[in-house]
Amino acid sequence: MKRRELTRAAGTWQIAPGYIATEMNAALIQDQARAASILARIPAARWGHPDDFKGAVVYLASRASAYVSGEIVSGRIFLCCGEW
Repeated sequence: MKRRELTRAAGTWQIAPGYIATEMNAALIQDQARAASILARIPAARWGHPDDFKGAVVYLASRASAYVSGEIVSGRIFLCCGEW
């Protein structure tokens, strides 16, 4: 994102959580072999839940994140996409 765009309070955010227990993933959850393979790669050793990301969403939508621009919130780490 260009510096002049940031002065207009523009920002882009992504939340990339990984595997979440939703209707979309029901087939994966029900397939025991596939679910075991997926869970073995998840550091928390469980399926995520939509509620797990409420804090990140509230933060990014609030004035508290006014200085934040171009962030990706993944299931494990925060990556900054700006210039240093």
